[in-house]
Amino acid sequence: MTMPARASVRMLHGLPLCDATEIERDTGFTRTVRSLVTIPLTSLGLLAAVAALSLGNLMAAALAVAATLGVVVSLVRDTRLSVAVDRLRTGQWDAAQQGMTTLVRPNVSPDRQRGRAEAYLAAIAWARGRHAEALRWTQARGRTLARVGAPADECYLNEASAVLLLALGGEPDKARAQLTELGPPPPGERWARAEAAARLSVAFALDDLDPVRQRLAAWKALCGVQTPLISGWMAWALNRQQQDGPALEAAALARGDSEALALHVPALAEWVARFGDARLRYRS
Repeated sequence: MTMPARASVRMLHGLPLCDATEIERDTGFTRTVRSLVTIPLTSLGLLAAVAALSLGNLMAAALAVAATLGVVVSLVRDTRLSVAVDRLRTGQWDAAQQGMTTLVRPNVSPDRQRGRAEAYLAAIAWARGRHAEALRWTQARGRTLARVGAPADECYLNEASAVLLLALGGEPDKARAQLTELGPPPPGERWARAEAAARLSVAFALDDLDPVRQRLAAWKALCGVQTPLISGWMAWALNRQQQDGPALEAAALARGDSEALALHVPALAEWVARFGDARLRYRS
């Protein structure tokens, strides 16, 4: 599956563990490291090996070759990841998925790189609306993050993603149970969005506003055309609180990306459409 790059990146939005804006940085950073660090080090290693051999120092030559091989292996792994991320950025989802899948095979990549590949595989599944598949990769990444002792803020995004995917995948009771272990979000808007998406998805799936009622005022600022799911859930929640004006504004923002809304939460997309139509008829 191939699509225009801008549309491809836009469809990755919404899953907390994936920040679509990082894709460009990932690709550029890996290319910079390869051109300014890895390739020069490889060349120096080969020169050192040749120099050691010319002096008859086999031990030094062997060490230089071993070090160079290590750099080459790292270069190959980074190149695989860089190519896969670039294909993801340009909308070549099938090719990107194939490249990422290679990196998560046993004993192929170190855990840090494996975790990044798992995150992108979850994002590809999310963009296709395959919530069960995205959940499997998210849970696999959670195990990888635990092995490497990842920072709490990174783990929070992964855990919030798992809650969201459980709610969207028809397992709201499991999502609610996992939500109790989520804890407060780290500071920052990205983490606030992750918390809002996780908690609102569970509230909507269970048709239970009470757990989020006290948080709605703080989450109004998170509504926007870039957050159609949060906007849609907020429209539903605010309407339940009989805040018609704010609910109508949130619904309008949600309809700014109705495709994402329909892909991930069809019931919410239908509610937003009905609510908007009813309000427009009332106003006319």
